[in-house]
Amino acid sequence: MSYFEKYANRELAIAYLWRDRFNLSKIIKEIKKDNTGFHDLKAIIDESYKDEYGDYFLIEVKEEEKKWFCRTGNIGLDYISAFHFKDKEKEKYWKTRKKFWVNSSEIEKFEKKDINVDKWGKLKTCDAHIQLFYVESERNSPIFLKAYCNSCLKKSVNYFKSNYNLRINNKSIYDSSSDTWESAAFFVNPINDTVLKKCEINTLQKFKMCLAG
Repeated sequence: MSYFEKYANRELAIAYLWRDRFNLSKIIKEIKKDNTGFHDLKAIIDESYKDEYGDYFLIEVKEEEKKWFCRTGNIGLDYISAFHFKDKEKEKYWKTRKKFWVNSSEIEKFEKKDINVDKWGKLKTCDAHIQLFYVESERNSPIFLKAYCNSCLKKSVNYFKSNYNLRINNKSIYDSSSDTWESAAFFVNPINDTVLKKCEINTLQKFKMCLAG
């Protein structure tokens, strides 16, 4: 039985898979659904480890599109979850002339003069301790599964804004053209980017430090 058969909720299945692959099954007793606008899950610490790790921690799960990940090697850091262009001319400029890309040098102008932000993305608003990123293969096994310290990601927002162009989601590609809002993200390579690698939780010590804040 796969994790996705055992846990009907995909976010739960991904989190349990990460827990077991990272050898945290003794420390993390249980993971529960705890969906809010700022995180997805709550992980309960086993009684014997609470003095060391606290009672619980929060998890956000981001499932990446396989085709895009395999083509680019990048994961998407959600910067603006919902926004509207101030007028049709600005929308046409960014979608047609700029082909959905906002150069890093133009991001501040884009935010202040061209759009109205309805909801900032998880890179700014997520209150979880850990963000999990997952890419699935055809057989319910991960091509990519990594955990990142959320506080580290949030502290690095200005770095991403300065070093990466912002991608406006092309909804026509993803069959979501009925959405009435726009969204945008930074696409970063987890192997090559040193700041993103610094935020990766790949040791027990970094896991403990992340939970401690």
